[in-house]
Amino acid sequence: MYVAGVIGVLDSCLISVTVSKDSHKSSKCVILQAVCTSELLFTDVFVVSHDVSDENVLASSGLYEMICAKGRVALFHNTYCLVADTTYPIREWLVVPYKDHGNLSQKKKRFNAQHRCSRALAERCFGLLKGRWRRLLHVNRTDMAKVWQIVMACCVLQNLCRRNYDNLEDAEPVQLLRTCQVLNEDKDNEAAQLGVFRRMRITKNL
Repeated sequence: MYVAGVIGVLDSCLISVTVSKDSHKSSKCVILQAVCTSELLFTDVFVVSHDVSDENVLASSGLYEMICAKGRVALFHNTYCLVADTTYPIREWLVVPYKDHGNLSQKKKRFNAQHRCSRALAERCFGLLKGRWRRLLHVNRTDMAKVWQIVMACCVLQNLCRRNYDNLEDAEPVQLLRTCQVLNEDKDNEAAQLGVFRRMRITKNL
């Protein structure tokens, strides 16, 4: 990763789905939330119906539940963290960029630039996933449970291919469907403040 201590990028994308039941078809989407590494591997994946509000996707994931149950130290020790964009809440274990209202210092601008480089890995990871497993460009199934299984299976197979150096680096670029997440006012002020302190420490070391 481009930011010291970062072990993964948290991001999400949409996967379009047509659910066929009898003679009726309905168009839906599911959200694939994933943690991606600099080796373009998925270390955590979570699939949820798009009916779930975007700001609750992370909160409803197994990753978030595990961190809340075991604490950041148990999961990432004292050194490591994830990065994400500003649609996610800042936490000590989840570092987001500074919001730029035109008054950022040079150090904060450098931090955001490095942060942006790290986050680009997730988009590349999703693009390679859909480039190889074209079924994910549009899934047509009779039930949503099968859709979730297909998406999860493709992520596992993608990791197997990457680990065995079976890469499709020159695959046709895939236009990603992005989630449109809008972060509500952060209600967990104490947890957010710890994240702010951690981001300040990283910024000072750049």
